[in-house]
Amino acid sequence: SLLAALLLEQAARCFGSIRGVPMLRKYAFHLILAGYRYISSAQRKHAVRAYTAALEVYRQRGWTHIEDHVHFTLARNCATLGHIDR
Repeated sequence: SLLAALLLEQAARCFGSIRGVPMLRKYAFHLILAGYRYISSAQRKHAVRAYTAALEVYRQRGWTHIEDHVHFTLARNCATLGHIDR
């Protein structure tokens, strides 16, 4: 599952770095999928990094349900890691 997380994150980076018009929604979605896989692989620091990067795409888009999910998941993982100040 860790390998899947790494490959999903790499795919996200590819979507985000396309010349011309990057595919930002696919970039963010694949980061969320990678973050989920990181959580199931007990790699919470990597999950927080992936979710934080995805949040930058979803922020201020009006997609409140997605923002709520990302904020909730980030808060839960930061609390588990002991990073309450983030």
